[in-house]
Amino acid sequence: MPTLRSQHTGSALHVSVRPQDGVDVVVVVGEIDIATAPQLTAAIDQLLVTGRRHLIVDLEAVTFLDAAALAALITATSAVAVLGGTLQVTHSPRLMALLEFTRETHRIDVATSMQPPAPGARR
Repeated sequence: MPTLRSQHTGSALHVSVRPQDGVDVVVVVGEIDIATAPQLTAAIDQLLVTGRRHLIVDLEAVTFLDAAALAALITATSAVAVLGGTLQVTHSPRLMALLEFTRETHRIDVATSMQPPAPGARR
């Protein structure tokens, strides 16, 4: 997957996937903004196309995110739900601040740990 540069600072975004306890962990490193959010979306879409349905998006190493990141995560959450899957995002102070500011805390399932969700479960 190509590395894209953030418009915020020009930093790169790296997205990788690793299996863990029956789910796919999408590990995101760098900045997610309007220039790089499509890379995250493409990684999640590729998993869904290949039949993967239970995902955790690990944002621990994300240094910046904006409304484009939030839109990508909300869209991914909806796409996974339509397919009967689960998507959780690891707790991130940056994400929580953005979710609270936009009053969208109900739209994304924020995991309190890296434990995979039970299929169909919401926290």
